[in-house]
Amino acid sequence: MAADLSTNKTERFPATESALVSDEALDLFFLLSTGALLPTCLLGIATNCLNIISYKIMGFQDSATSCFFALSVSDLGSTVIFLAITLSCIIKIQFPALPVNIFDLVYVLSSDLSMVCDISIVLKTYIAIQQGCCVAFPFRVKHLFTRRKTTAVILCVYTFCVACYLPSLCLKSLRAVTHSSTNRTEISLFLKNGWVLADSFVNFFNRSVLICTCQLLILISMIIIMSGLSVSLQYRQLAWVGEYSKTKSHSMRRLHLLRQVTVSLKMERHRGHQVRQHTSRKQQEAVGTQLLWRNKELRVLKQVTLVSGIFFTCNIPAVIISIANRIVPEFRYRDIYSNLVWVLFACSHFAGLISSSTTFFIYCNFNSKFIKTVEKLVGHCRRR
Repeated sequence: MAADLSTNKTERFPATESALVSDEALDLFFLLSTGALLPTCLLGIATNCLNIISYKIMGFQDSATSCFFALSVSDLGSTVIFLAITLSCIIKIQFPALPVNIFDLVYVLSSDLSMVCDISIVLKTYIAIQQGCCVAFPFRVKHLFTRRKTTAVILCVYTFCVACYLPSLCLKSLRAVTHSSTNRTEISLFLKNGWVLADSFVNFFNRSVLICTCQLLILISMIIIMSGLSVSLQYRQLAWVGEYSKTKSHSMRRLHLLRQVTVSLKMERHRGHQVRQHTSRKQQEAVGTQLLWRNKELRVLKQVTLVSGIFFTCNIPAVIISIANRIVPEFRYRDIYSNLVWVLFACSHFAGLISSSTTFFIYCNFNSKFIKTVEKLVGHCRRR
């Protein structure tokens, strides 16, 4: 449909003008896709609710936990909006006589969905960059990615994405509009002056520049994580035994260690094997602590790599759409390729829905504390 801003009416394109995908094929596509979308939406809502509750119980002890909590909130928002879109399509199919233009309703909800998805995109990019820096520059970014700074970054991400979409959202609304061709009144999209400029900014910056930039940064971070993981672990192991003690504090620790060894040698003359057994026990405890720490580091890196990899794959359709918008000006809603745009947008959002719904299973595979928290939560619900 094309909006007539002077008379606040709308005109409908003939079905033959919607190139490549007919109206009948589009209706059939929506009918078939709802069968897969509805259970996926319900799964995403349930898993993200578990993520939020579990991370809240665990507490925000580090920056990674804060990031995953904020990511779960945005993923929950995207799955809820997607469920609203799916239910709207189902209701319209069951009750076609309702005076509501379903495509206009979905178009407005899709703008909200894109805003929440952009929050998830930026957060996942930040998580990947954070872990990539920790691998590439171990012990040098300790004071950079603190919990407070990460919380500030999360708030800035939410504020930035809302600010980008706010002008576009304020210039769109659903109102009772009379069609000049049919003289029928229905709830349709009402566009205010300036919506073209606001939508152009969102399509260019958020749906093109931001998505492509985040994809590139995630790809670079994944390469750094996978290639530099062994080097980083070796560096940390050497730093553990004092080979990289370059600062004054490390030097004082080494001096203190030498003094302890000297005292131990003197005491060994009187205590014999007791000192050696005590030293051996301390060494075993130190090695055990080091192994636990390294295993935790590996699990976090694997978790981030898998989340980023799934997101990178599922976000490829969105990149294709953004490139098509730049190459073909008519590739947009309410134009000649409107039906094709709907099909590709549905595939893109469904891929994003899969990415949002699978994070729970990734957390369960690589976070033992998260698994224990979920088990306690489920057990408590069963007892009640």
